[in-house]
Amino acid sequence: MKLANCMVWMIIPLLFSCNPTERRTEIPEEEMFPVKFSLHLEEEVLPFSPTRGIPPLNISEPSSAGGEENDGSPEALCSAIEYIVYKDGESVPCRNTTFTREDVDFGQISDQLPRGGYTFIVVAHNASSTELAGNRMVFDRVTDTFHYTFPLEIEAGDRIEETVTLYRVVNKTEFVSTDIVPKGAKDFTIQLDKYPCILDLSTGHGVVAEGNVPLFTYPLTEHAGERGIPHAFYTFVPEGGISLSAKLQTTDTEGNTLRERTVENIQPIVNKIIRYKTMLYNPSQSDNDFTIVIDEGGEWDETIENELPD
Repeated sequence: MKLANCMVWMIIPLLFSCNPTERRTEIPEEEMFPVKFSLHLEEEVLPFSPTRGIPPLNISEPSSAGGEENDGSPEALCSAIEYIVYKDGESVPCRNTTFTREDVDFGQISDQLPRGGYTFIVVAHNASSTELAGNRMVFDRVTDTFHYTFPLEIEAGDRIEETVTLYRVVNKTEFVSTDIVPKGAKDFTIQLDKYPCILDLSTGHGVVAEGNVPLFTYPLTEHAGERGIPHAFYTFVPEGGISLSAKLQTTDTEGNTLRERTVENIQPIVNKIIRYKTMLYNPSQSDNDFTIVIDEGGEWDETIENELPD
């Protein structure tokens, strides 16, 4: 899966000189050979403005430290890097390590492995925690995520340095208000009928979590009188695509519904922002069809903008 203009460059060395959160299976003593990875994030992959969300959205939007432009360092785009290695013929990884920004030399991975065939998996993301279940990774929340997997044969005497490209594997969907947040509005919520929030590590595709009907809540009490507020969520994208339905609802401080509507046939696409612009908070006479406009979307592949009627 190669996606234009959205890649993470990664060069490979291997000897864990930092102290990451590490889960590893002991390998019997045999001659070890170095493999080295050096992670670099290209400047153009900074996906969108770090000020787009309204706290507390629990959606981490990567930005460079101190508000500076992305300099290509891992810290500018992700807060964690998952490094997973399977030896050929084995179902349990011999390496399963999480690196975070707190680790010394974040983005530098050094390891030693005995000769043999391996499958390497690298995932860069902004979630707080992950769980490995077979060949799938479950996140506490879906964030901007990059992934790549590749086979590698280590022969006797090898000293391996590889260049690897990670690709974005998420879609971002936004609902942007064209009306002003009324005084007394408390929350805006998005409820999906299904949610592909699990990542298949072998393919980079998403998997729907059965029985999981998420509700995203966005507080409005501090935004009275504001317009153009984006409410966003991320999804992985299953192989062959998926169609989602979203129930949108705005409630006031008394628990009354100010506005409610359902948007059907949302089709997430990898490396694209799908943006719906419409009234979100105030009553309207019509909630019918919408038009789709495709524009250039910054460093994302492109943004699909949907104009919903008020």
